Amino acid sequence: MFKRVSSIRSGAITVVSGMMLLVMMPNCAKYEPRSLERSTVQPSKQAGVNVQAKLLSSRETKKLFSGRSIEKKGFEAIQLTIANNTSDTYTLNGASFDIDLEEPSFVARQVEFDTASRVIAWGIPGLFIWPFLIPAIVEGINAPKANRRMQQDFMARGIAPNGKAYISPYSTINKILFVNNKDSVNSFAVRLLNQDTDSSVTLKTNVA
Repeated sequence: MFKRVSSIRSGAITVVSGMMLLVMMPNCAKYEPRSLERSTVQPSKQAGVNVQAKLLSSRETKKLFSGRSIEKKGFEAIQLTIANNTSDTYTLNGASFDIDLEEPSFVARQVEFDTASRVIAWGIPGLFIWPFLIPAIVEGINAPKANRRMQQDFMARGIAPNGKAYISPYSTINKILFVNNKDSVNSFAVRLLNQDTDSSVTLKTNVA
């Protein structure tokens, strides 16, 4: 009789644990970035090149970066849009800004998933209720993958202090400038190098 009751209790615990996992598993580490929306800020025009700069809100950055909050870590994101309406090719260098840029990979590391703590959070109850070992294993696999994808995304979207991007003729680029939120960037200037004439043009813009 005792064995039967014990078996029923064990089965009930397993069922309840399984139901809890179905509810909680979607919260396991994952990184699913969104596309950057087109800026509606009025552009600053010069020499056939238009530049726009918009400070993204906390809501916008969380949507863009799959729920990760860069503001809580002391950073802000400025959406930079440059439209090249000429037949020349321009180069955008991170070092050509008159503001200090943060390294995108560094910002990503500040908001990455803590793999160890997430595995431990599931693993400890898993020592007593075995179904909880499943998400512990899943977290151990998914969290590093999510962090790698986050690194790649931040580096692809952003401009590093020593990085560069090319703006082809009659094309538009959208980049993210990561800055320290203590700097309070209201405006900035950036110098573009014309690859065809080996000249440069300095664009000044306000941050909307």
